[in-house]
Amino acid sequence: MTADDDRACLALLKQSQVAAVSDDETNLFLLVKQDATTKILPGYLTDEPHGIGFAKNRAGFTDWMNAELKRMVTDRRWATLYQQWISPLFGNSKRDPEGGA
Repeated sequence: MTADDDRACLALLKQSQVAAVSDDETNLFLLVKQDATTKILPGYLTDEPHGIGFAKNRAGFTDWMNAELKRMVTDRRWATLYQQWISPLFGNSKRDPEGGA
């Protein structure tokens, strides 16, 4: 069964019309945020990288963004934010985007 958006997925799940929803991690976190009784199971079905998009005419932005993300991992801001916002929903912890525990 398919649904047009996250709200429709959540409705199908709540109505027991589906047993589970498969989506990327970010969308699953949004489902849990909308309904605290929804749980995310551990593990992944696929490994699909995500990215940050911005206009090509933003001179120097790519270099700045890459450097800032690297700084966030190095100074542990990335891990701290993950622990604050993601770990309570998913029940895990990571120290970097590649999944280092």
